[in-house]
Amino acid sequence: MYFTTIICSPVFGKYIESIGSRNLFLVGTLIAGLGNIAFGLLEWIEDTNMFLALSLTVRIVSAMGETAFFTAIYPLAVDVSAMPPGLCVLAINPNLSVPLLNLRMYLGCQRAAPF
Repeated sequence: MYFTTIICSPVFGKYIESIGSRNLFLVGTLIAGLGNIAFGLLEWIEDTNMFLALSLTVRIVSAMGETAFFTAIYPLAVDVSAMPPGLCVLAINPNLSVPLLNLRMYLGCQRAAPF
């Protein structure tokens, strides 16, 4: 739901200072995870119209969670890269912290289901 991302990203960016990037990341991850679990449970809905409505609703809520943690990841990456060396693996080279996070997300999205 790219439309949800386009709408929610500026809103989360505006309020990230008051919410806190760590809190936004954790809440966004929780919402996205629960949304993905709920989307997996929709297979037991037999009514076509109810399935369509619930699948769109669950996907929009999940996209809001994904937008929240994607908005919060870049300030967190900057915080991690500012740490003294030895405290974090990403602090080895501060210039690599954001590309490594993007690579990790890309590889996670490309991994096939184990079953």
